[in-house]
Amino acid sequence: MFNKSNVVYVILCLSFVLLIAILFFANRKYKTNYLRGKQENKMIYSKLLAINYSMKYCYKSFDNKLPDVLLEDSDHSKTSLSKAINIDKKLVLVTTELNCEPCVNICLQHIKKFIEKVGKEKIIVLVSYDNFREFYNFIRISKLNCKVYNLPVGALKMPVDSLNLPYLFITDSTLKASLVFSPIKNYDTPTQDYFKTVISQFL
Repeated sequence: MFNKSNVVYVILCLSFVLLIAILFFANRKYKTNYLRGKQENKMIYSKLLAINYSMKYCYKSFDNKLPDVLLEDSDHSKTSLSKAINIDKKLVLVTTELNCEPCVNICLQHIKKFIEKVGKEKIIVLVSYDNFREFYNFIRISKLNCKVYNLPVGALKMPVDSLNLPYLFITDSTLKASLVFSPIKNYDTPTQDYFKTVISQFL
């Protein structure tokens, strides 16, 4: 039979084990919350960095005339940028096969809405693909109801090319770019605001 000292000893041992278990799970929960908070802070920082990075050229205009580069459509017909723009003011999307897919998809979603409200004749899309089959696949998959041309990478010599992101701007027969904008990955609000501004320019 246990005497009083043995009972006290067992109780103390059990209390000690329980205390260790509580501390272990408390520490584990703290580490989990700490890591989650650290990850969330990192995501917030990345988003802010992306916003700052993308906004570097946001809504800016460039005085230099765009080079009158040669473009090619899906039928292999070639035309100059000035002829593609013609005399009408147009919204232009520029993207390459290396741009982030979510950013491109954001642009395509808003462009389809733009076409519904303003018309397909008010926009052209310039994409850069080394492989013409990939260029054709882009047209087929995107299902854009507007003019799409293949453009040599960096041919427009725009400062915004350095961002390695898709970008948009408005131009006309002067071939000068205005209202330049580049979307932000996983953050659609600035893109929504941009398209509201752009649509107001055409209506």
